[in-house]
Amino acid sequence: MTPHAVAANAAAIRNLAQRFENWGLSDPHQRAELVAMNLLADGYRPLEPPPTPRGPGSTAAGRRAAREAATAAIRAARERRTQQETR
Repeated sequence: MTPHAVAANAAAIRNLAQRFENWGLSDPHQRAELVAMNLLADGYRPLEPPPTPRGPGSTAAGRRAAREAATAAIRAARERRTQQETR
C-alpha cells in the first residue's frame, strides 16, 4: 500500500468517525475502523482508474467509447427531464 493510499484510508476513517459522532453513536472511531475492516474482509478493493481520455494512455477506441457513453447519458437525462415536464 502506498503512503498516499494509507493517508486516504486514514482520512476516510476519520470522516466516517466524524459522521458517526454527529449521529450520536458511541465510540465512533472504533465503529469506523470496524466498518473499514469488514469492507476489506468482504473483499472490497478500489476500482481501477478509468483510461485516460487523452495523452499517452489514450486509445481511439477508448475515446470513442467515452463519447458514446457521454452521448447516451445526455440523451437519457433529456428524456427523463422531458418525461418529468409532461407529468
